[in-house]
Amino acid sequence: MALVSVKGKYQVVIPRDVREAVGVEIGDLLEAKVEAGKITLTPTSAVDCGVAESLADFAAGRSYGPFNTTKDLVNSSRKREDPRESQVKTQAAEMTASYSKRFVKQYAAAPAAVRQAFDKQVSLLLANLNHPSLHAKKYNEAIDLWQGRVNRDWRFISRSRATSITSTRS
Repeated sequence: MALVSVKGKYQVVIPRDVREAVGVEIGDLLEAKVEAGKITLTPTSAVDCGVAESLADFAAGRSYGPFNTTKDLVNSSRKREDPRESQVKTQAAEMTASYSKRFVKQYAAAPAAVRQAFDKQVSLLLANLNHPSLHAKKYNEAIDLWQGRVNRDWRFISRSRATSITSTRS
């Protein structure tokens, strides 16, 4: 067990053997928690924090959908009003999609080219989760999260009927 001291501004240096054991590098994010009177630092990423926020939105009922068609999902995500008011079914889909309140902010803030690429990719997702263009893969098997490609720099995370767009850029 390594002992560390708390420096000015409450900074702590993580010993080399501890850093190397968990693969912590300069610039990595660590989640700080108090558990049973102990401070724990757990490596995480901004993407993980965003996914956790979106999943919390779903658990609290702060979501929109489900949508049965790509057109409904895309039209809804572009509106500022409550998208649950009108859902026009124009085509059958193999799965439905919903999105979180966090997604609305991210979608609105994304560049137009990213929004257009997302619209295309979500239509592929609703038609076929295994479409090669999605580059879909497991993101977190424990809670059944999938990651798909929007473009070279942007990804979306999906879980069952929950969809969230997330940037992987630093």
